[in-house]
Amino acid sequence: MNMNMKYYGKLSAAAAAGLMALGTLGASPVFADGETTPPPTVNNGQTVPFTKTVTAVDGIKPSTDETFEFTIAPGEVAENQAAGPGEEFAGITDGMNTTITATTEDGEKFTGNIDFSGVKFSHPGIYVYTLTETSKKGNGFTDPNETEQYIVKVTVVNGETDGTYQVLHATANKDGSAKVEAIAFDAQYDPGMLTITKKIDGNQAYAGDGPFQFELRVAVGDKDGDIQLSETKTGEIVKSKDEENNSYVYTFWLEADEKLEVKGLDSDNTYTLTETNAKGYDNTKNGTEGVVEGRLSPTADNSGAIDNATITYTNKKEGVVPTGIIMTAAPYAGLVGLGGLFAGLFFRRKRED
Repeated sequence: MNMNMKYYGKLSAAAAAGLMALGTLGASPVFADGETTPPPTVNNGQTVPFTKTVTAVDGIKPSTDETFEFTIAPGEVAENQAAGPGEEFAGITDGMNTTITATTEDGEKFTGNIDFSGVKFSHPGIYVYTLTETSKKGNGFTDPNETEQYIVKVTVVNGETDGTYQVLHATANKDGSAKVEAIAFDAQYDPGMLTITKKIDGNQAYAGDGPFQFELRVAVGDKDGDIQLSETKTGEIVKSKDEENNSYVYTFWLEADEKLEVKGLDSDNTYTLTETNAKGYDNTKNGTEGVVEGRLSPTADNSGAIDNATITYTNKKEGVVPTGIIMTAAPYAGLVGLGGLFAGLFFRRKRED
Protein backbone atom coordinates (compact mmCIF):
# COMPACT_ATOMS: atom_id res chain seq x y z
CA MET A 1 0.00 0.00 0.00
CA ASN A 2 1.49 3.38 -0.96
CA MET A 3 1.90 6.38 1.33
CA ASN A 4 -1.28 8.05 0.03
CA MET A 5 -3.37 4.98 0.86
CA LYS A 6 -1.81 4.75 4.32
CA TYR A 7 -2.57 8.44 4.82
CA TYR A 8 -6.22 7.97 3.90
CA GLY A 9 -6.44 4.84 6.03
CA LYS A 10 -5.15 6.57 9.15
CA LEU A 11 -7.43 9.56 8.65
CA SER A 12 -10.45 7.37 8.00
CA ALA A 13 -9.79 5.26 11.05
CA ALA A 14 -9.42 8.39 13.15
CA ALA A 15 -12.64 9.83 11.79
CA ALA A 16 -14.53 6.63 12.50
CA ALA A 17 -13.17 6.45 16.00
CA GLY A 18 -14.04 10.09 16.62
CA LEU A 19 -17.63 9.61 15.52
CA MET A 20 -17.98 6.51 17.68
CA ALA A 21 -16.65 8.40 20.66
CA LEU A 22 -19.08 11.26 20.11
CA GLY A 23 -21.93 8.77 19.89
CA THR A 24 -20.86 7.19 23.19
CA LEU A 25 -20.85 10.58 24.88
CA GLY A 26 -24.28 11.44 23.46
CA ALA A 27 -22.90 14.39 21.49
CA SER A 28 -24.07 15.43 18.03
CA PRO A 29 -21.32 15.41 15.42
CA VAL A 30 -20.58 18.73 13.73
CA PHE A 31 -19.86 18.38 10.03
CA ALA A 32 -17.30 20.24 7.94
CA ASP A 33 -19.58 23.15 7.11
CA GLY A 34 -20.48 23.71 10.76
CA GLU A 35 -24.03 22.30 10.42
CA THR A 36 -25.42 19.91 13.01
CA THR A 37 -28.14 18.47 10.76
CA PRO A 38 -28.18 14.68 11.18
CA PRO A 39 -27.13 13.03 7.91
CA PRO A 40 -29.20 10.40 6.08
CA THR A 41 -28.93 6.98 7.68
CA VAL A 42 -26.42 4.45 6.40
CA ASN A 43 -27.65 0.89 6.84
CA ASN A 44 -24.91 -1.58 7.76
CA GLY A 45 -22.34 0.53 5.96
CA GLN A 46 -23.84 -0.54 2.65
CA THR A 47 -27.07 1.32 1.76
CA VAL A 48 -28.53 4.83 1.99
CA PRO A 49 -32.35 4.89 2.15
CA PHE A 50 -34.70 7.49 0.68
CA THR A 51 -38.47 7.97 0.56
CA LYS A 52 -41.23 9.16 -1.76
CA THR A 53 -44.25 10.34 0.22
CA VAL A 54 -47.60 10.51 -1.57
CA THR A 55 -50.39 12.64 -0.11
CA ALA A 56 -53.77 11.01 -0.72
CA VAL A 57 -56.30 13.68 -1.76
CA ASP A 58 -59.76 12.99 -0.25
CA GLY A 59 -58.29 9.91 1.40
CA ILE A 60 -58.04 7.97 -1.90
CA LYS A 61 -54.81 5.97 -1.77
CA PRO A 62 -52.98 4.58 -4.81
CA SER A 63 -52.41 0.88 -5.30
CA THR A 64 -49.79 -0.80 -3.14
CA ASP A 65 -48.47 -2.28 -6.41
CA GLU A 66 -47.47 1.18 -7.68
CA THR A 67 -43.75 1.92 -7.93
CA PHE A 68 -41.53 4.94 -8.61
CA GLU A 69 -38.19 4.77 -10.42
CA PHE A 70 -35.03 6.75 -9.72
CA THR A 71 -31.53 6.84 -11.19
CA ILE A 72 -28.20 7.19 -9.41
CA ALA A 73 -25.30 8.66 -11.38
CA PRO A 74 -21.81 10.08 -10.73
CA GLY A 75 -22.02 13.68 -9.53
CA GLU A 76 -19.93 16.68 -10.46
CA VAL A 77 -16.93 17.63 -8.32
CA ALA A 78 -14.88 20.80 -8.13
CA GLU A 79 -11.67 20.95 -10.14
CA ASN A 80 -8.19 21.49 -8.70
CA GLN A 81 -9.07 20.27 -5.21
CA ALA A 82 -6.40 19.85 -2.60
CA ALA A 83 -5.49 16.24 -1.96
CA GLY A 84 -6.22 14.78 1.44
CA PRO A 85 -9.19 14.95 3.82
CA GLY A 86 -12.28 16.50 2.25
CA GLU A 87 -11.27 15.75 -1.32
CA GLU A 88 -14.22 14.70 -3.45
CA PHE A 89 -14.38 12.19 -6.27
CA ALA A 90 -17.05 11.43 -8.84
CA GLY A 91 -19.15 8.52 -7.65
CA ILE A 92 -18.37 5.03 -8.87
CA THR A 93 -21.40 3.15 -10.23
CA ASP A 94 -19.70 -0.04 -11.40
CA GLY A 95 -21.18 -2.90 -9.41
CA MET A 96 -24.39 -1.11 -8.38
CA ASN A 97 -27.90 -0.89 -9.78
CA THR A 98 -28.23 2.58 -11.27
CA THR A 99 -32.02 2.22 -11.61
CA ILE A 100 -33.69 2.12 -8.21
CA THR A 101 -37.32 1.21 -7.56
CA ALA A 102 -39.20 2.65 -4.62
CA THR A 103 -42.06 0.46 -3.36
CA THR A 104 -44.81 0.84 -0.77
CA GLU A 105 -46.77 -1.19 1.75
CA ASP A 106 -49.47 1.37 2.55
CA GLY A 107 -49.83 3.39 -0.67
CA GLU A 108 -48.48 6.54 0.98
CA LYS A 109 -44.80 6.09 1.83
CA PHE A 110 -42.60 4.61 -0.90
CA THR A 111 -39.07 3.53 0.09
CA GLY A 112 -35.93 2.82 -1.88
CA ASN A 113 -32.26 2.20 -1.14
CA ILE A 114 -29.05 3.31 -2.80
CA ASP A 115 -27.04 0.11 -2.52
CA PHE A 116 -23.23 0.41 -2.45
CA SER A 117 -22.56 -3.19 -1.40
CA GLY A 118 -21.32 -4.24 -4.85
CA VAL A 119 -19.22 -1.15 -5.61
CA LYS A 120 -15.44 -1.66 -5.79
CA PHE A 121 -14.16 1.63 -4.41
CA SER A 122 -10.52 2.18 -5.31
CA HIS A 123 -9.64 4.18 -2.20
CA PRO A 124 -11.19 6.05 0.74
CA GLY A 125 -12.62 9.51 0.18
CA ILE A 126 -15.84 11.41 -0.40
CA TYR A 127 -17.74 10.17 -3.45
CA VAL A 128 -20.40 12.39 -5.06
CA TYR A 129 -23.61 11.08 -6.67
CA THR A 130 -26.84 12.54 -7.99
CA LEU A 131 -30.18 10.85 -7.29
CA THR A 132 -32.96 11.82 -9.70
CA GLU A 133 -36.55 10.70 -10.14
CA THR A 134 -36.59 9.16 -13.61
CA SER A 135 -39.90 10.66 -14.72
CA LYS A 136 -43.08 12.09 -13.28
CA LYS A 137 -45.62 9.31 -13.06
CA GLY A 138 -48.80 11.15 -14.02
CA ASN A 139 -52.04 9.13 -14.11
CA GLY A 140 -53.40 10.76 -10.98
CA PHE A 141 -50.01 11.57 -9.42
CA THR A 142 -49.19 15.28 -9.46
CA ASP A 143 -45.94 16.90 -8.41
CA PRO A 144 -45.27 20.66 -8.48
CA ASN A 145 -41.51 20.06 -8.74
CA GLU A 146 -40.70 19.49 -12.39
CA THR A 147 -37.16 18.35 -11.67
CA GLU A 148 -36.25 17.01 -8.27
CA GLN A 149 -32.70 15.91 -7.59
CA TYR A 150 -30.50 15.23 -4.59
CA ILE A 151 -26.73 15.49 -4.40
CA VAL A 152 -25.56 12.61 -2.24
CA LYS A 153 -22.03 12.50 -0.84
CA VAL A 154 -20.83 9.33 0.84
CA THR A 155 -17.69 9.11 2.94
CA VAL A 156 -15.87 5.85 2.25
CA VAL A 157 -13.37 4.44 4.75
CA ASN A 158 -11.21 1.37 5.05
CA GLY A 159 -13.10 -1.78 5.94
CA GLU A 160 -12.12 -4.45 8.39
CA THR A 161 -10.22 -6.38 5.71
CA ASP A 162 -7.45 -4.88 3.61
CA GLY A 163 -8.60 -3.91 0.15
CA THR A 164 -12.28 -3.47 1.11
CA TYR A 165 -14.11 -0.23 1.88
CA GLN A 166 -17.39 0.75 3.45
CA VAL A 167 -19.64 3.81 3.51
CA LEU A 168 -19.21 5.52 6.87
CA HIS A 169 -21.87 8.23 6.52
CA ALA A 170 -23.74 10.25 3.90
CA THR A 171 -24.84 13.83 3.42
CA ALA A 172 -27.45 15.10 0.98
CA ASN A 173 -28.42 18.44 -0.54
CA LYS A 174 -31.68 18.99 -2.38
CA ASP A 175 -31.19 20.88 -5.65
CA GLY A 176 -28.06 22.54 -4.31
CA SER A 177 -29.67 23.84 -1.11
CA ALA A 178 -28.53 23.27 2.47
CA LYS A 179 -28.02 19.80 3.86
CA VAL A 180 -31.12 17.78 4.71
CA GLU A 181 -31.78 15.15 7.36
CA ALA A 182 -33.29 12.69 4.90
CA ILE A 183 -33.59 12.18 1.16
CA ALA A 184 -37.32 12.66 0.62
CA PHE A 185 -39.35 13.16 -2.55
CA ASP A 186 -43.09 13.88 -2.54
CA ALA A 187 -46.21 14.02 -4.69
CA GLN A 188 -50.01 14.03 -4.49
CA TYR A 189 -52.43 11.37 -5.65
CA ASP A 190 -55.66 12.86 -6.99
CA PRO A 191 -57.41 10.38 -9.31
CA GLY A 192 -60.59 11.08 -11.25
CA MET A 193 -64.26 10.61 -10.42
CA LEU A 194 -67.06 9.05 -12.47
CA THR A 195 -70.56 10.38 -11.71
CA ILE A 196 -73.55 8.24 -12.70
CA THR A 197 -76.91 10.07 -12.84
CA LYS A 198 -80.39 8.61 -13.31
CA LYS A 199 -83.14 10.52 -15.16
CA ILE A 200 -86.63 9.52 -16.39
CA ASP A 201 -88.80 11.10 -19.07
CA GLY A 202 -92.07 10.57 -20.91
CA ASN A 203 -95.79 11.04 -20.37
CA GLN A 204 -95.96 7.82 -18.37
CA ALA A 205 -92.79 8.41 -16.29
CA TYR A 206 -93.28 8.18 -12.54
CA ALA A 207 -90.57 8.60 -9.90
CA GLY A 208 -92.19 5.93 -7.79
CA ASP A 209 -91.27 3.30 -10.39
CA GLY A 210 -87.70 3.21 -9.04
CA PRO A 211 -85.21 2.25 -7.87
CA PHE A 212 -83.46 1.14 -11.06
CA GLN A 213 -80.72 -1.51 -10.92
CA PHE A 214 -77.19 -1.07 -12.32
CA GLU A 215 -73.97 -3.06 -12.53
CA LEU A 216 -70.55 -1.37 -12.70
CA ARG A 217 -67.44 -3.37 -13.64
CA VAL A 218 -64.07 -1.71 -13.05
CA ALA A 219 -60.93 -3.38 -14.42
CA VAL A 220 -58.04 -2.85 -12.02
CA GLY A 221 -55.39 -4.63 -14.10
CA ASP A 222 -52.16 -5.25 -12.21
CA LYS A 223 -52.78 -2.41 -9.73
CA ASP A 224 -55.52 -2.89 -7.15
CA GLY A 225 -56.08 0.71 -6.01
CA ASP A 226 -58.53 2.35 -3.63
CA ILE A 227 -61.99 2.80 -5.24
CA GLN A 228 -64.79 4.42 -3.25
CA LEU A 229 -68.51 4.69 -4.04
CA SER A 230 -70.81 7.27 -2.46
CA GLU A 231 -73.93 6.26 -0.56
CA THR A 232 -77.27 5.79 -2.31
CA LYS A 233 -80.85 6.20 -1.08
CA THR A 234 -81.35 2.44 -1.07
CA GLY A 235 -78.27 2.14 1.14
CA GLU A 236 -77.20 -1.07 -0.57
CA ILE A 237 -74.15 -1.56 -2.81
CA VAL A 238 -73.05 -5.15 -3.41
CA LYS A 239 -69.33 -5.56 -4.18
CA SER A 240 -67.62 -8.66 -5.54
CA LYS A 241 -64.35 -9.53 -7.29
CA ASP A 242 -64.15 -11.11 -10.74
CA GLU A 243 -60.81 -12.87 -10.28
CA GLU A 244 -60.67 -14.20 -13.82
CA ASN A 245 -60.91 -10.71 -15.36
CA ASN A 246 -59.24 -8.94 -12.42
CA SER A 247 -62.20 -6.60 -12.01
CA TYR A 248 -64.42 -5.30 -9.25
CA VAL A 249 -68.17 -5.69 -9.76
CA TYR A 250 -70.59 -3.32 -8.03
CA THR A 251 -74.37 -3.78 -8.06
CA PHE A 252 -76.38 -0.75 -6.95
CA TRP A 253 -79.80 0.93 -7.30
CA LEU A 254 -80.66 4.54 -8.18
CA GLU A 255 -83.91 6.46 -7.82
CA ALA A 256 -84.98 9.04 -10.40
CA ASP A 257 -82.72 12.15 -10.23
CA GLU A 258 -80.26 10.33 -7.94
CA LYS A 259 -76.52 10.09 -8.60
CA LEU A 260 -73.64 7.86 -7.60
CA GLU A 261 -70.01 9.07 -7.38
CA VAL A 262 -67.19 6.61 -8.07
CA LYS A 263 -63.85 7.98 -6.81
CA GLY A 264 -60.35 6.60 -7.31
CA LEU A 265 -60.32 5.89 -11.07
CA ASP A 266 -57.35 6.66 -13.31
CA SER A 267 -56.72 6.15 -17.02
CA ASP A 268 -55.77 2.50 -16.45
CA ASN A 269 -59.22 1.64 -15.08
CA THR A 270 -61.59 0.68 -17.87
CA TYR A 271 -65.22 0.45 -16.81
CA THR A 272 -68.46 -1.07 -18.08
CA LEU A 273 -71.75 0.28 -16.78
CA THR A 274 -75.00 -1.62 -17.42
CA GLU A 275 -78.56 -0.87 -16.41
CA THR A 276 -79.83 -4.34 -15.58
CA ASN A 277 -83.43 -3.48 -14.68
CA ALA A 278 -85.08 -0.48 -16.38
CA LYS A 279 -88.55 -1.49 -15.12
CA GLY A 280 -90.41 -1.11 -18.40
CA TYR A 281 -88.63 2.07 -19.52
CA ASP A 282 -86.80 2.47 -22.82
CA ASN A 283 -83.10 3.35 -22.42
CA THR A 284 -82.05 6.35 -24.48
CA LYS A 285 -78.39 6.59 -23.49
CA ASN A 286 -76.62 6.99 -26.84
CA GLY A 287 -78.62 4.09 -28.26
CA THR A 288 -76.47 1.63 -26.31
CA GLU A 289 -79.45 -0.18 -24.77
CA GLY A 290 -78.17 0.22 -21.27
CA VAL A 291 -74.40 -0.44 -21.66
CA VAL A 292 -71.66 2.24 -21.52
CA GLU A 293 -67.93 1.47 -21.71
CA GLY A 294 -64.98 3.80 -21.29
CA ARG A 295 -62.13 5.11 -19.14
CA LEU A 296 -61.13 8.46 -17.69
CA SER A 297 -58.49 10.55 -19.47
CA PRO A 298 -55.55 12.67 -18.27
CA THR A 299 -56.10 16.42 -18.23
CA ALA A 300 -54.88 18.39 -21.23
CA ASP A 301 -52.30 20.33 -19.19
CA ASN A 302 -50.13 17.21 -18.66
CA SER A 303 -50.05 17.89 -14.92
CA GLY A 304 -50.74 14.25 -14.16
CA ALA A 305 -54.28 14.90 -12.97
CA ILE A 306 -57.30 12.99 -14.32
CA ASP A 307 -60.44 14.51 -15.85
CA ASN A 308 -63.76 13.65 -14.23
CA ALA A 309 -66.64 12.26 -16.29
CA THR A 310 -70.44 12.01 -16.01
CA ILE A 311 -72.80 9.41 -17.44
CA THR A 312 -76.50 10.26 -17.45
CA TYR A 313 -78.97 7.44 -17.91
CA THR A 314 -82.26 8.86 -19.24
CA ASN A 315 -85.07 6.30 -19.50
CA LYS A 316 -88.32 7.07 -21.27
CA LYS A 317 -91.83 5.70 -20.89
CA GLU A 318 -94.49 6.83 -23.37
CA GLY A 319 -98.08 5.66 -23.82
CA VAL A 320 -101.11 6.37 -26.03
CA VAL A 321 -103.43 8.62 -24.05
CA PRO A 322 -107.19 8.02 -24.75
CA THR A 323 -108.86 11.19 -26.05
CA GLY A 324 -112.23 10.41 -24.33
CA ILE A 325 -115.76 9.29 -25.22
CA ILE A 326 -116.78 12.66 -26.69
CA MET A 327 -114.24 12.49 -29.48
CA THR A 328 -114.85 8.78 -30.00
CA ALA A 329 -118.67 9.23 -30.37
CA ALA A 330 -118.54 12.49 -32.34
CA PRO A 331 -118.80 10.94 -35.85
CA TYR A 332 -121.85 8.92 -34.84
CA ALA A 333 -123.48 11.87 -33.12
CA GLY A 334 -123.05 13.88 -36.32
CA LEU A 335 -124.78 11.25 -38.39
CA VAL A 336 -127.68 11.03 -35.93
CA GLY A 337 -128.04 14.81 -35.93
CA LEU A 338 -128.01 14.96 -39.72
CA GLY A 339 -130.65 12.22 -39.86
CA GLY A 340 -132.86 14.14 -37.45
CA LEU A 341 -132.58 17.25 -39.58
CA PHE A 342 -133.75 15.44 -42.70
CA ALA A 343 -136.58 13.77 -40.76
CA GLY A 344 -137.79 17.13 -39.48
CA LEU A 345 -137.84 18.64 -42.95
CA PHE A 346 -139.68 15.60 -44.32
CA PHE A 347 -142.49 15.65 -41.73
CA ARG A 348 -142.88 19.46 -42.01
CA ARG A 349 -143.42 19.17 -45.74
CA LYS A 350 -146.01 16.43 -45.21
CA ARG A 351 -148.02 18.68 -42.87
CA GLU A 352 -147.96 21.55 -45.35
CA ASP A 353 -149.37 19.26 -48.05
